[in-house]
Amino acid sequence: MFLLIFICFSILAYFTNVSLGTKNSNNKNTNHFEFNCGNDRIVREPFTYKSEAGGNKQIFISKNEIGSGGFSWVFAGYVKDRFDQLPFEKCVAIKLTKQKENNAAKNELAIKLQKRSKCFVKNVRMAISGKKRRRLSNSLCDFIAQIFDIGTVSAEKVPIKLLAKQQKQGAAADDGILVPLGVTIMELGEDTLNDRLYDQPMDFNDQIGAKHLNERIREIVQPLRALHKVAMHLDVKPMNFLYTKNESAAGELLKLIDFDGAELLPKGTICKEPEFKLGTTVYASPEYFMRCSKMSTKSDIWSLGVIVYEMLLAQPHIGLYNKANQPAANQHNKFLRDFADLYKGFSYDKAEKEFSYSSNDLDWLDGHIELIELLVRLWNEQHPRIALLLTGLLSYQFGARPSADAVLDFIGEEDQSCYLEFVRNVNDGSLMLFNGVSAVMLGQLLEQRIEELDPSKNVWLMSLDVLPDKSDMERQYFQQILAKLNGAIEAMNAEDKRLRDGGRKCGQSME
Repeated sequence: MFLLIFICFSILAYFTNVSLGTKNSNNKNTNHFEFNCGNDRIVREPFTYKSEAGGNKQIFISKNEIGSGGFSWVFAGYVKDRFDQLPFEKCVAIKLTKQKENNAAKNELAIKLQKRSKCFVKNVRMAISGKKRRRLSNSLCDFIAQIFDIGTVSAEKVPIKLLAKQQKQGAAADDGILVPLGVTIMELGEDTLNDRLYDQPMDFNDQIGAKHLNERIREIVQPLRALHKVAMHLDVKPMNFLYTKNESAAGELLKLIDFDGAELLPKGTICKEPEFKLGTTVYASPEYFMRCSKMSTKSDIWSLGVIVYEMLLAQPHIGLYNKANQPAANQHNKFLRDFADLYKGFSYDKAEKEFSYSSNDLDWLDGHIELIELLVRLWNEQHPRIALLLTGLLSYQFGARPSADAVLDFIGEEDQSCYLEFVRNVNDGSLMLFNGVSAVMLGQLLEQRIEELDPSKNVWLMSLDVLPDKSDMERQYFQQILAKLNGAIEAMNAEDKRLRDGGRKCGQSME
């Protein structure tokens, strides 16, 4: 009988421990809390912060950060006890805002942005909920990541390892040490879109790959479509999209995060001058750089175009990005910046706050030829529909960029085709490829360079014995680029004609 009782208690103890998941795993001291929030994000450190709603709240935090940015660190957390506003017995993300001891103005701004972001998310979710929406498997609100609570914390309450790390890295003495004082408790995800782009890069240059590319574009556009009903984000980039578990259906859901610079739009408008310009320059639209310029939902659409190019550049077969090879990663990033500048027609030096404008002549062609060669290569590899889409997304005039609704419609099923309203003049070559550069102009510049490299038409080259072979190779190089350009434009023209023959403008069927 004693043996039976002993066995029963042993079984009960075992299943009690199992029922706690990883809360006490591999730890003989059951008073020590531990929980795995996925991806080996072990949460075990108690963390107390002062909530804006009033009172102190204690949750648990991971020792190591799971992400960081220019203004914040992000940790995994777990809510073990019941608190107003916080999800009970759920994993969360804990964002600690970096602030400098000796910079009161920046610290005040950081706290203002923190409060502003929480208020924005609350208002935008309420506004979206109040709008009539299509029947989707998820409500439009679900594409906006939640912010549960905000507050402050003193430095001594923060994981010692983090403070030691940042003090070791050091800041200038007159700058002050960075201390995390602002706390934001947010929805925790699995990975960011940025993680997926570089940890799991894909090739899109075949039929199956083209479908995967459309699927990835679609999952990026869906959160934008939801937000654009009432607001604009203004810092759209892969780091600000978060994959989360889809609680209403199997699989994952991609959500928008980081709304510090986002703006609600007055009813009936699509543009507004933002209170703050906090965007990331490589993804920022041309209007972002102009003084007293209004921004719009179409500013986010430009950023989408840069992200699509980023996905294409990260393809393994392109060879620009190699996770194990940092120089290759830098090369990839350089091409992404150069692509954005090519479409804008200017580059911007953030440190010097100076603009450099394109002159669109032979010097411009020579300076961008490597980039243009890669560009026409991508256009030829991808379906011409994607080339048309990119031309629309990165139109210099923001009014000519398609809406999120139109983009979703455009990449839909083949038998439900539609055309992009402002992608025009493909057939006569006057389609604007970049700011100030049409397809005809680019072709003419290439032809001019080819002619100048022809020894039979260049007296100076004919007088030299060494250069003809080199000039012949260069001429062939430019000829190949021109042939690829003509092939891409021809394919885009045929696709645009096919879509326009269908007679339906993209977005007309979307609510």
